[in-house]
Amino acid sequence: MNERGLTSRRLRRAETPTPGGCAAPTESDGECCMTIIVPQLRAVPVGWAGEGERESGRGSRVYSSPGLGASGPPIPGSGARPMPSLSDPQTVERLARADEIRLLYEQSFLAVFASLLAAMVLCAVLWPVQSHAVLAGWFGALTLTTMARLLLFHRYRRERPEGEALFAWERPYAVTLLLSIGVWGIGSLPLLHGIPLVHQLIVYFFLLGLAGGSFAVYAPRWPLMLGAVTILLLPGGLWMLLQHEPLTYGVLTSTAIFGVAVVRTGKVLVDRMHQSFVMGHLLSGAHAEAEREARVDPLTGLGNRRAFHERGSEMLAGPGEVCLILLDVDHFKSINDRFGHAVGDRVLQRIAKVIQGAVRGTDLCVRLGGEEFGVLVRVVDREDAAVLAEKLRRLLETTDFCPQPGVGPLQVTASFGVAGPTGDLRRAYALADAALYRAKQAGRNRVVRAWDATSHEGGSGRSMARPANVEMESADGPRAPASGFANDQEGAG
Repeated sequence: MNERGLTSRRLRRAETPTPGGCAAPTESDGECCMTIIVPQLRAVPVGWAGEGERESGRGSRVYSSPGLGASGPPIPGSGARPMPSLSDPQTVERLARADEIRLLYEQSFLAVFASLLAAMVLCAVLWPVQSHAVLAGWFGALTLTTMARLLLFHRYRRERPEGEALFAWERPYAVTLLLSIGVWGIGSLPLLHGIPLVHQLIVYFFLLGLAGGSFAVYAPRWPLMLGAVTILLLPGGLWMLLQHEPLTYGVLTSTAIFGVAVVRTGKVLVDRMHQSFVMGHLLSGAHAEAEREARVDPLTGLGNRRAFHERGSEMLAGPGEVCLILLDVDHFKSINDRFGHAVGDRVLQRIAKVIQGAVRGTDLCVRLGGEEFGVLVRVVDREDAAVLAEKLRRLLETTDFCPQPGVGPLQVTASFGVAGPTGDLRRAYALADAALYRAKQAGRNRVVRAWDATSHEGGSGRSMARPANVEMESADGPRAPASGFANDQEGAG
């Protein structure tokens, strides 16, 4: 079995999940091998990222991002786009093939000039023994194909295609290459005609040199490389065979031995190169997925406290004004006690969906821990944040959470604290947390704005003061100090 088939089979084996979300090493078919450990990545539409991409040193595409990582849906508000799902071996194969096409363009540019230079040297060698018209016609044809290849390279460098767009560039590359190779291989027949045997051998040695270079330059695409070498050597080899000279027989025998050895070793090289591209994508995808999981709350899919710190600081440092909305589910402990923690988890998931459906894609939604959520929203006026908080409050109040069949509707409410633009995430959290506490003390299910401490519920409200940096106890359990940064442990929900 070739290396590419072995890679695909190992990929299929690696899809057996373990409780940790990774594939376990397996043994089958009587062989023991090291299996690629691949996280169970979410199935998303195959897309190609713009943000968070960088080139690795070996030419493969490595995925990383400031707000999100690998394949899977992005953190709400991260500004990143979905990445390709790497759980499918066919997807990984396509990514590796795209890398091979990119490598062809990047490493064969100088080979175009080397081919033209070799043609000039060959014309100089044959000038005394071959018709000048034949040499001029042959060199002119090669120059035209060279110009076509250079034009293609110019377009490629100007457009810089990525992802799926790279596949459209493979055929033009193959066509222009085979045309140029055809001028060398098939076009060498007029050059060989009517010249001394020693000069015929010189021409054939030039073709052998070009074939050796083709093994290295065009190795990323094995079929293309084999086609180029065949077109280069077969016409001239048949010509030499028809000369019925012992010297040509010796040259052809040596060429055949050389060709078999190079093809066998070249196939191993090509498979190893392809496997390195596959492994590069798997490893970079696994790394990016791990980076993403470190910033995502596993229950709700929102960002977690780490994402809040990192992305929140970036948003506050950016242009415009950013407000923070904190919300805490009212009497959530009673939901867990009455229906169980499984129902409580589903309630939190539903709340996360309600929040995501009400905010913009540029807003950052996070679960800070337990039943506490946060939304960082960029606004023109701070009152816009209060309006959004009131909208969220009404949505939660009117949503039927329906905990389980046979049980009546469950009404869930939340208290909100809104802090205006401060430029500092810690201060914004402290102000929003203090406003949230006042909303709890004022009767819950209301919005309190930190800038005037006025609660809103049906047009009525009142102000409540909270001593700074004092740890208080609400009916739902103890609350953290106003800074909210003393303990980064997420609640159990």
